[in-house]
Amino acid sequence: MGAMTASDPSPTDRNALAAAGCLRLSEIIGGSSGARLAEALLDDLGLRKAWLRVLASSAFVHRELRRYPALVHDLTTNPHWLREDWTPEDVRACIQEAVSGCTERAEFLASLRRARNWLMVRIAFRDLAGWVDFPRTARESTALAEAAVEAVLGFAGGELRPRFGTPRTPDGGPATLTVLGMGKLGGGELNFSSDIDLIFAYTADGETDGPRALDNGTYFTRLGRAVIQLLSEHTADGFAFRVDMRLRPHGDGGPLAQPLDGMEEYYQVHGREWERYALVKARPIAGDLEQGERLLAELQPFIFRRYLDFGAVEAVRSLKTQIQRQVESRRYRDDLKLGRGGIREIEFIVQAFQLLHGGRHRELRGRGTLATMAALRELELLPAWDLDDLVAAYLFLRRLENHLQMAGDEQTHRLPEEPEALETLARSLDFPDTGAFFDALDSHRDRVQEAFEQTFAAPQTVHEEEEPPLERVWQGQAEGEEARDILADHGYLHPGDALATLEQLRGATFLQRLTRTGRERLDRLMPLLIGAAGKTPAPAVALSRMAEVLEAIGGRSTYFALLAENPVALAQVVRLCGGSPFLARFLGRHPMLLDEVLDPEDLYACRLRASRATALERELEDADDLEDRLNGLRRFKSIEVLHLAARDLQGLAELDEVSLGLTEVAELTLERALTMAWNELTERYGRPMCTDGGERREAGFLVAGLGKLGGAELGYGSDLDLLFLHDSRGEDQTTEGGRRGGMDNGRFFARLGQRLIHFVTTLTAEGALYSIDMRLRPGGKSGALAASIDHFREYQLEQAWVWEHQALLRGRTVAGSPGLGATFQELRREILARPRGEEALAEAVRDMRGRMLAEHASPAGVFNIKRDRGGLIDIEFLIQYLCLRHAHRTPAILATSNRAALSALAGHGLIEPDTARDLDEAYVLFRTLENRVKLFEDRAQVEVTADPTWREQLDRMVDPAWRPVVPRLEATRDRVSAAFEAILGPPVRTG
Repeated sequence: MGAMTASDPSPTDRNALAAAGCLRLSEIIGGSSGARLAEALLDDLGLRKAWLRVLASSAFVHRELRRYPALVHDLTTNPHWLREDWTPEDVRACIQEAVSGCTERAEFLASLRRARNWLMVRIAFRDLAGWVDFPRTARESTALAEAAVEAVLGFAGGELRPRFGTPRTPDGGPATLTVLGMGKLGGGELNFSSDIDLIFAYTADGETDGPRALDNGTYFTRLGRAVIQLLSEHTADGFAFRVDMRLRPHGDGGPLAQPLDGMEEYYQVHGREWERYALVKARPIAGDLEQGERLLAELQPFIFRRYLDFGAVEAVRSLKTQIQRQVESRRYRDDLKLGRGGIREIEFIVQAFQLLHGGRHRELRGRGTLATMAALRELELLPAWDLDDLVAAYLFLRRLENHLQMAGDEQTHRLPEEPEALETLARSLDFPDTGAFFDALDSHRDRVQEAFEQTFAAPQTVHEEEEPPLERVWQGQAEGEEARDILADHGYLHPGDALATLEQLRGATFLQRLTRTGRERLDRLMPLLIGAAGKTPAPAVALSRMAEVLEAIGGRSTYFALLAENPVALAQVVRLCGGSPFLARFLGRHPMLLDEVLDPEDLYACRLRASRATALERELEDADDLEDRLNGLRRFKSIEVLHLAARDLQGLAELDEVSLGLTEVAELTLERALTMAWNELTERYGRPMCTDGGERREAGFLVAGLGKLGGAELGYGSDLDLLFLHDSRGEDQTTEGGRRGGMDNGRFFARLGQRLIHFVTTLTAEGALYSIDMRLRPGGKSGALAASIDHFREYQLEQAWVWEHQALLRGRTVAGSPGLGATFQELRREILARPRGEEALAEAVRDMRGRMLAEHASPAGVFNIKRDRGGLIDIEFLIQYLCLRHAHRTPAILATSNRAALSALAGHGLIEPDTARDLDEAYVLFRTLENRVKLFEDRAQVEVTADPTWREQLDRMVDPAWRPVVPRLEATRDRVSAAFEAILGPPVRTG
């Protein structure tokens, strides 16, 4: 080693390095470019240790440095080659510089391979020296493969075009090729000596325009073959990359290159589950990148189902079983990738969660394994400790995989059997010996396998001894007393009713239309469902309602698979439907909501406005057109209503939470629907402008909520009382800048209101959002749909009836211009705080209440808790009267919600505390009963009758302890009626 002998490694260093390192370094230094290296190493002990370590670990690096002395020179004299991180652009520039000017095939092949080998030496050196982590090594390996594919695609195209010309589409435009990288290449995590999985897609069929015309399919097939050969052909300089094309549509039997429309049709019609797994990582890496991104955007619905693809649950289990069988094979037992606790198990866990939840969570649509695990952590879809173990194991196994392959530039995942090779591998990973290495390896593998098993463990849906008798009941094999006894043993108090339901279900039309797979799924589900219903308070009722849900779902048997696979989901659905016909019908109309019951913690969690806003954005982010956006609004509402109803049924949500939650959902959907309508109309007609006081400005639009929406007191199924206002005034009130020219602002805002109503009320595939009531606008049904704020002020001050001011008490901005919203709130206060004659006000309120009682009188012996004397309307009218009577002296009482206004009245001494307490308790009781009757009976009106069965049901709805509620209702009605008459007098018409 010449001058190096004076500075040989210490005994400790020699013990830590393979003897081959010194020998190989001596050979490099003895070469033609070794002098500069020897000089550099003499002055830098750290660099010398790095060279010894790298050469001891990699025969490949040693071989290439001996083959290319110039590379030794570059590594020694150019800091950029070893010490600096390279971007993908740096790698691409290196490859392009190497092949630029190459016109002959042999010259191109040699230049590409030399550049590839040099870059592989750089990548291996930096990793084995311990200077970079796995992600940086993987990124640079990926960039090298991409640059190589891009280079050969350009060269191959240059060879073909002179003979065949440019491929054209039928309309004469150029057709281009996109190269999709799959697997680890697509994920940006390519291992060191990996083959590359590719798919070739071209624009469209057509033909080339050259002297020897070819159809585009033939041309791009030739181009693809040339790319593969240029990459994989072995020459004196080796090869660039091995290429695997088996992931293309139809596999080895399919065309090498396929048109975009053919690929889209294949995946939509014939795509299989494993192809969804493959496409998760697909990424355009060469050729027409924009075309590739458009293709993958079109395939997103196939890859990521908007709601949990319940059939994928079965596919996941099937793939997991296949993996386990392969793992148990002796051939793969010691394989780092395919063996027990190996790389593929980690990737499978991650990709399975991407497929199952990526439709709902855009964060899970990334291609990299590490990035996706970070998203899983953020979304809390896997326990943090499992993810910690999986990330640590993935980094360890991928680095080990790279070091194993860097030893000889071989695509291997099996540990070496030779003790010396194992020792070298262990030391390259900083282990003192092979014992410590295997301890760490086994520990990581154990944790991966444990996570793998726990993640995909088959659910214990039912005790084995329970399933056979219930299965016999479902199949009709157990009859008569035997069937009744079996059901009674499983909790059924009225087994005859349950048997009738099952008999009816077995003869249902939808069941006769099921495919064999669908029938198998239903047969697997039914014993479990019968057992789950038996655990509810009213098993026969729960079973009957679940039968209705199954019939509504019909032929979409993937939902059967979900419920059969997930006992938690099944139990939740049965419990919810058993307790609420409203929810049973709701789930039947919107079966995609079954996805929402998978996680009880999330189902029953208290949700805030911010989280609801985020959920709405997720529903709309992939919407391609207006219909998608409208359906997204409806899905969002359905999901949020389900969550609130579930909390309500479980007794987790008080009245105020339910009311506020339903109100927030309405506000968020109105805000988004208004934005959609505004964008549509302004694009068409321009923005509404006016010249106000000599200043040109944009006119604003406001949606105000009245009634229960304004008071933030919505119930299940409430309609929305709305008021549309704008602030256009002055001169030249027209729109500007639209495609169709200007329009008078009054017409524009009327159309905007109409469009908003259309978006909210139109029946789509997901149903309607809300019913809308506009009768509280100035002039009622005959008034303008959207009034100016000036006209509204004039009308309210000069023409409005007292009942219209009562309605305005609950007026509140819910969407639109913030500035106009502030103006409206100030105007509301001005109007409502005007002094009023107390007797005239009381007479007007009594008169209106009397008129309502006369028009909506209940029959004798019936109490309608909303309309009748002593009901909700009495409470509301009494609060409204007191607010209008005292607001000119105490404007602080002008709250929009009934309970807040009542509290303010009591706080300012404007109502007796005992009376306020009685009214508040009555209001909560009545509103709670309204909500519960909607959930439990799906009725809009709550009427108390003498029917003992109905009175018993009312007891159960309000108080699970079965304390009689009807006497409370009667006493409450009497207190409310007495309070009304004490303050206002009897509600009798006076005119």
